[in-house]
Amino acid sequence: MFRSFRSLAMLAAVALCAACTTAPTASQVTAIQSACIGDSVIRPIVTGLESLATPAEVAAIDLARQAIDPICANPTAPIGTSEAQAFSESTAQVATILSALQARKKSGATAPPAAASSASSPG
Repeated sequence: MFRSFRSLAMLAAVALCAACTTAPTASQVTAIQSACIGDSVIRPIVTGLESLATPAEVAAIDLARQAIDPICANPTAPIGTSEAQAFSESTAQVATILSALQARKKSGATAPPAAASSASSPG
């Protein structure tokens, strides 16, 4: 699912590049909305696994949300090429971080890698 979500986000950005600060077409709005639906599905999962995230991953997720949220809040608004690219990269980054968090959970981790290694270091 997450690979298709990333692909969908990339398609949304490519479709938006053609718009370049003009109102997106109906098909572009549909692509944006689909990517936003995918993001809304994984958002609670990411939030639930955030205790396994490194500080850098948490910061990256927060930064990605700054690019994703305004576009998802108004998918019909004009958008520039840089915003479309940021949207695409951000949705892909969140999906990539989610994959890493799920792998940590599957391996039995109870803390992010930095916290786990510092907690096990002799003190």
